[in-house]
Amino acid sequence: MHTNMKICILGCGKAAELLLPYLKYFQAAQVLFVDKDIKTASKLAKAFLGTSEATNELPTSGIDFAIICTPSGLHIEHAKHFLEMGAKVFVEKPPALAKADILWLDEHPDAWITVGYQARFSSAVLAIQKEFSNPILVSCWKYRGRSASYYTDWHGKLATDGGVLAQQGVHCVDLVCSLSEEPPKAIHFWGKNARHNIECEDTALLSIAFPTWTAQIQATTALQIYRHLPWQSGLRVVSESGLQEIGGNDFEKIIHWPTKLTTPALDTLSSRERMWKSIADAVVLNGSPPLAAHKTTMAMKVIHAAYSGGKYGEWCEGLGKGSIE
Repeated sequence: MHTNMKICILGCGKAAELLLPYLKYFQAAQVLFVDKDIKTASKLAKAFLGTSEATNELPTSGIDFAIICTPSGLHIEHAKHFLEMGAKVFVEKPPALAKADILWLDEHPDAWITVGYQARFSSAVLAIQKEFSNPILVSCWKYRGRSASYYTDWHGKLATDGGVLAQQGVHCVDLVCSLSEEPPKAIHFWGKNARHNIECEDTALLSIAFPTWTAQIQATTALQIYRHLPWQSGLRVVSESGLQEIGGNDFEKIIHWPTKLTTPALDTLSSRERMWKSIADAVVLNGSPPLAAHKTTMAMKVIHAAYSGGKYGEWCEGLGKGSIE
């Protein structure tokens, strides 16, 4: 038992607040909350029931595990900082946006970095992956509303945050890319601000052509209601076996399953909780990262190409040159 383990949470916004209940799996670790706004860090430290402290200064030593919840464009810069001191690292999704950072992940497969794609840990998603064979069409969607406070608390910038495709649609892009053993041949992206401008685009449509099948992704945060909806997320696979569809708030429910296949039994553990339990086990027992960042770069390349206005594989320098209205 690692009772002297020290965890650093860098960036104390909403993403950090949501993970507080899962710190229990790290076996009495001490937690350092770090934010450029010391009041924000202190507020989260007080909300944590265990041993904690708050600061607005980036630590230079003494951290065993770092949880990075800063803007997406800063993830790799911050990950490198903690890796250099020998810490294991978790980064919120997406792990990277810029070309150089994506390629750095490809070039450093041994770096202990795991990523917050909790949908990958859904038992319904795992059931889809197990039966995935000879697909024809794949559809994936993520729909959300935004709370009133979101309009004043946060405004995304393309270089550091991306828009709805990078922040919400990224779960869909990652799931779809995880189903393919080969990279896409081409993509087509369309994004616009349908209702608000707090993100670079609040509504996105992405088509991905894989060598033998095609996927379509929809994502929006333009809904005027803010509550969990039964149709907030979904993944549908059309194949020779029939129609497989999962949905719910976070891809956790079986909506339709082919009669020729046995309907899987799903457990009650949420995908987020299963993810954090897996991460804690790997950190405490010194195991491998549950979802290594270098295994998720295909999705980042697709999103980079979408924002750059280029086809997948045709790298374009910088972000924000794509078809964002």
